[in-house]
Amino acid sequence: MPKIKSIAFTDATIHLWQITESIEELLTIFQDKMPESISEHRSELHRKQLLARSILQKKLSLDNILFKNEQGKPFLNNGEYISISHADNYVGLAISKQPIGIDIEKTSDKLTRIISKFLNKNEKNLPNQLDGKQLLHIWTAKESIYKLMGIRGLRFREDIEITKLDKNTGEALVKNDTKITLFFEDLSNEVLICQATLQ
Repeated sequence: MPKIKSIAFTDATIHLWQITESIEELLTIFQDKMPESISEHRSELHRKQLLARSILQKKLSLDNILFKNEQGKPFLNNGEYISISHADNYVGLAISKQPIGIDIEKTSDKLTRIISKFLNKNEKNLPNQLDGKQLLHIWTAKESIYKLMGIRGLRFREDIEITKLDKNTGEALVKNDTKITLFFEDLSNEVLICQATLQ
């Protein structure tokens, strides 16, 4: 059976699935053949994530109200807001009365290699030492903010600045004027989830 739990954040519920099932078990739960849009992916992990997401959407009765806008951002036509993310063996769907963005990320050495692409000079002066865990917080925060804003071309280094950060919360500015509140939760020692909302 799926390992699904719900995390209640401010004005939002994040439905999380920790995938332990095989492709065959997921298809049994899905109760249908694998859609072509999923089967064309080479990565088995990615196929599992997309299947789990499809099952979650069905379980939450979202299939007939979930759409994408011209920017590719998912939205619900019932007045609520949605954000979707997956990483490693986790899939998350957030539903909220307010605009929301979530991101799930796994610790990776890649963040150290691409630091110049997402970290601005002010963020380098945040009070905590910039170790791998803090870089993961900043990257996950910026991804969730990107999803919240839904603006194509929003630049991680130039347009999004994390102004306050601790283990569980943070604050940010988008283009120097839009204020964002951040909430974090560790899903495991290596996997982090972030929720971004407008202040």
